[in-house]
Amino acid sequence: MNNTAWKYLNKQDRNNLFFVIRGDKPQQETLAVKRNTMDNGATVLDILGGDNYLGLGRSSLSGQSMSEIFLNIKEKTLAWKPDIIRLWKFPKEMKEFTIDQQKNMIAFSGSHFRLPLLLRVSDKRVEPLPESEYSAPLRFQLADFAPRDNFVWVDRCYKMAQLWAPELALSTDWCVSQGQLGGQQIVQHVDKTTWKGKTAFKDTVIDMARYKGNVDTLKIVDNDIRYKADSFIFNVAGAPEEVKQFSGISRPESWGRWSNAQLGDEVKIEYKHPLPKKFDLVITAKAYGNNASRPIPVRVGNEEQTLVLGNEVTTTTLHFDNPTDADTLVIVPPEPVSTNEGNILGHSPRKLGIGMVEIKVVEREG
Repeated sequence: MNNTAWKYLNKQDRNNLFFVIRGDKPQQETLAVKRNTMDNGATVLDILGGDNYLGLGRSSLSGQSMSEIFLNIKEKTLAWKPDIIRLWKFPKEMKEFTIDQQKNMIAFSGSHFRLPLLLRVSDKRVEPLPESEYSAPLRFQLADFAPRDNFVWVDRCYKMAQLWAPELALSTDWCVSQGQLGGQQIVQHVDKTTWKGKTAFKDTVIDMARYKGNVDTLKIVDNDIRYKADSFIFNVAGAPEEVKQFSGISRPESWGRWSNAQLGDEVKIEYKHPLPKKFDLVITAKAYGNNASRPIPVRVGNEEQTLVLGNEVTTTTLHFDNPTDADTLVIVPPEPVSTNEGNILGHSPRKLGIGMVEIKVVEREG
């Protein structure tokens, strides 16, 4: 599981990555023993006066690492995977399941898991793959499935809509998708507080072209996703088809998205075609911290209007003329604030300015 420093550390000569600062023993000591990251927990447990083993980990102070016993520890660990999964007493089958929208949970075969969740379902076992701050998004994990692997994927509808249900591209409700990446897939909208479903995997002919297309689509990064809509909806990933690219905007949240000056000093939305000669810009948004009640420049080409927002969401209409056929909208938050509010654990602080719910371009007559 990668943390946020991984991409930087991996560029360096990665030696002596595990160290312990002990208040009771200030002296320095280096232990040049063969070990792996599974040994970290056992080593700390040993220091605290507990056992010197934990799962597959062994204390580097008083035990012998599995990496010393098995030279091919990676292959060994993968071979042990089914046995390790059995230790957690995961279900061996999944035929019927229940989704509780109030608790954001799925239940089947006597087990309960928090949503969102991806499951690999075979004849002999069910492998749950949850989503966390440091794991890859579920769609990227699904992209690693083999063409014939059976899956059940429970997530927000818009995340799977671009593949198999475009009519749900703007829905933040729960949906259930199941099937095989190289075969057939179905998407079901969870439309009840307590929703019951059944697995229905069909033994179909595998289409490798379909499989490749599904994998390629699953791997599209959020900012490159496009959906059909007459406005920019900020609580789903991507942008309308009319948008070429955008920058300075943070990830989607349940209500919308913040501007983030760590990603760009300005919110910049570039459209594929010039904006209308005359149009209204309808902005539904709020301000963060000291950006509230202050003039916020909004530019299209050489024309600039002023937007004033409060800490609560409001809708404002700005009137623009665009004689130069400009294709880019620019919003400049006056005082982005560095904060961890609403941030993902372990990520760098964001610099928030305005929170955008929706932006719509409405052409004016004349």
